[in-house]
Amino acid sequence: MFRLGQSFIIILLLLVSMPMQAQSSSKIKKEQRRNRQQIEQAQRSVKQNAQAVENNLRQLELLDGQITDISRDVRRLRGTSDSIRRLINPLNDSIKELNSRLVAMSDKYRTALRKSQTNGNSLNDITFVFSSESFMQAWQRYRSLRQFSRWRQRKSAEILDIRASLSERQQRLDSLRASNNRVLGRVEQQRKTLERKRVETDRLVTSLRSQNKQLQEVLKKREREAQQLEKKLEAALAAELEKQRRDEAERQRRQKQQEELQRKPQGKQNGSNTSPQTPAKPGQTQRQETQAELATGTKSQSNVKLNGTFENNKGKLPFPVSQPYTIVKKFGRQKHPRLPKVETNNAGIDIEASKGASVKVVFDGEVSQIFKLAGYNNVIVVRHGDYVTVYANIALLNVKKGDKVKTGQSLGTLYIDKADGDRSVLHFELRKEKEKEDPELWLRH
Repeated sequence: MFRLGQSFIIILLLLVSMPMQAQSSSKIKKEQRRNRQQIEQAQRSVKQNAQAVENNLRQLELLDGQITDISRDVRRLRGTSDSIRRLINPLNDSIKELNSRLVAMSDKYRTALRKSQTNGNSLNDITFVFSSESFMQAWQRYRSLRQFSRWRQRKSAEILDIRASLSERQQRLDSLRASNNRVLGRVEQQRKTLERKRVETDRLVTSLRSQNKQLQEVLKKREREAQQLEKKLEAALAAELEKQRRDEAERQRRQKQQEELQRKPQGKQNGSNTSPQTPAKPGQTQRQETQAELATGTKSQSNVKLNGTFENNKGKLPFPVSQPYTIVKKFGRQKHPRLPKVETNNAGIDIEASKGASVKVVFDGEVSQIFKLAGYNNVIVVRHGDYVTVYANIALLNVKKGDKVKTGQSLGTLYIDKADGDRSVLHFELRKEKEKEDPELWLRH
């Protein structure tokens, strides 16, 4: 009987505890779901904050680039104003001198006219001549009148010339002054724009300094992406150099084979294959090399002469995007002027252009590589002999690997960053094989 009581109590306890367990399990699941939501929300917040920091940093880079451009324009405009003033000052002096000459000549002319009228007793010239007392006196009066008439005509013409010159110089002076006023107006306008951008820059700097941890994470992410691009480019260029080496070795092998075939008939004619070789005539080796190149369909890079042409155009190459554009990141290692803990190392330059701008090749060449990479979208490498140019952050492609391209030809369109206000930024590099060059020294500003 006791045992039956114990069993009954145990069953009763189990029946009572089951709803409690079910309720506890439901609470745990709700708590887990709430924790997951909080974690996801926190992750979204971190991502959004990182994106905001990235956007602010890019905006700061754009403002710094614009400030550099505007400052350069202000210096150029002030130089133009100085040049105009240097033209105005001597022109103004010459106008004063001509005015003085004109006044003096006009006074002299009027005095001479009054004197002639007094001598002629206010009579006309014919009366003055025929009122002479003798033929000699009439002849002298006639000659005097003719000389005076020629002098008067000459002086009148000189006065008219001076007046015309004065009018022309005054118009030139007025034009120069108007030009100078326009230039000074543009200087003032640019100065005000510069001040506004500096105020906005200060605001961004303050914001970024307060988010130093996130800023450093963004910079590290950029550095990782740049390193990945560097490794990819180095591997691609190394593969190209190896292929060129193999092609050159094959060219030399076929050239040697062709030369041996050309020597065999000479050996039979001399009666022995081991007879001394006849010295090659001037230009024969060059013709043989050309024949070998035509036979193999190859030619060494040293004979292409593309690199010489490319080098001759240093400082003259067109920009890879059309105006308007702003260089937002310069070449090499740069310390930020306002963020002391920010330092960047750029293998090229970054150019912000208009939304979805067309990317153009800067010189004739061949598309040697196309690949995709995180942070850079599509990357196009164009070879120009010993030099290569790199165009990164392209969305839509207009070319494929192996295409021959001409200066100014469109390679594709820039990626539009929806998360950053539809901005489009081209990363552009220029290298002599593996050696990085500053693209700004090669581009025409």
